Amino acid sequence: MDTAEARTAFLEGRGVFVSECAVIWVEGPDAERFLQGLLTNDVALQAGQSCPSLLLDDKGHIQAGMTVLRDGPEAYTLVLESSVGEKIAELLHEFHFSEELEILGPELAGRITLRRGLSNPKVEVMAVGRLPDSEEWILADTQAFLAENDFESLPGEVFHILRVENGVPQIGVDTNDRNLVQEAGLEDLTVSFSKGCYLGQETVARLQHRGAARKVLRGLKSGSTLSPGVEVVADKPVGTLTSAAESPEFGHIGLAILRTEAKPGDEVHVVGQSATVVELPFTH
Repeated sequence: MDTAEARTAFLEGRGVFVSECAVIWVEGPDAERFLQGLLTNDVALQAGQSCPSLLLDDKGHIQAGMTVLRDGPEAYTLVLESSVGEKIAELLHEFHFSEELEILGPELAGRITLRRGLSNPKVEVMAVGRLPDSEEWILADTQAFLAENDFESLPGEVFHILRVENGVPQIGVDTNDRNLVQEAGLEDLTVSFSKGCYLGQETVARLQHRGAARKVLRGLKSGSTLSPGVEVVADKPVGTLTSAAESPEFGHIGLAILRTEAKPGDEVHVVGQSATVVELPFTH
């Protein structure tokens, strides 16, 4: 199966992506209050509901992204990239003072990403997916599950292509620990502007209501291969290319947080080759 076929298989619900994640549990009578005071989104969810959220520092800089799943009245599961599980568990313990709760983990688990709407009665942990119109199942043994079910495991490269096509930034790849929420274009998806205070809220709210970000996540489209890590230049440097992919639908594309003077439709240079700034997600 080539890349185009694998991409279609996912979009048609015939294929899934298998990856590893870290899982942290926060349990106890004060679990909701504790997480509400730390995370950007409203986690006053019903049991079985989930939402994407961010953990910021006190200046509003993005430290980690996660999916928050409410398991019950006093229990939450946090699903993170495996590389940041230990770091976030340590931060949660640092912020835990007198609250009546336990922080358990991190533990590694399997994660299956698939199109929204498919169901399986044996899957207990289901959460909102990182891609649009997707969901994620957290499992102890993904290989055994795939062997028992009619799903084909697709290459992780195709997940990456779909992520770039849809303008979904990967925290720690397309962002660094100095980026703000609005610079990554995550305010609509991961922030509640109606709940109470949380870590870094003042910066997020001020930027949302009193100003505008000086940088913003954009797409880049070129006639030749793009490589992450290189400088994007207009009349002067305006950012760095952070993700790149060769899309069967859109060709050579990438993501970059650029200064706002680089507007959609503008031509920029990436290591001597030209590229066009594109508003996300990519469309024809």
